[in-house]
Amino acid sequence: MLDYKTLDFIADIYTPLLLLALIILMARSIFAAEWPRSRCEFFLLCYGFIVIYGLMLVDQLFSIWPSIGLDYSTHTAAALLVVILLCLLQPSLQKISWGSFLIYALLMRYQHYHTVTDMVSTAIVSGALFIPVAQKFIRVYSE
Repeated sequence: MLDYKTLDFIADIYTPLLLLALIILMARSIFAAEWPRSRCEFFLLCYGFIVIYGLMLVDQLFSIWPSIGLDYSTHTAAALLVVILLCLLQPSLQKISWGSFLIYALLMRYQHYHTVTDMVSTAIVSGALFIPVAQKFIRVYSE
């Protein structure tokens, strides 16, 4: 079995690698001069980061998660954002994206970063703020 430090390194590079894959996918739109699609993808990425870090700030200011004995998981929110965008922009990546996200969540639990409840509560709240907007923009772009 891999040691804690190695697993920690793997966990640390998961989201940046996902983000790199997303940026490469987004670059296709730029190189193809599909400007409406490029703007949509860029907006959604920025909006997602606003949701993730906005929730983190609100939680730090008002101690929402700690007030119910939980911890807001920025790791979960960031990875979820990128997985959702990958799935919306390239549906053929759904199985591998969600599979990798599940493995990442299990790794976070195994490494004792967060409880399952921390991750699920973060995913529900951040997803509820991000997914409807993302779906709307993707739908408008597709028409």
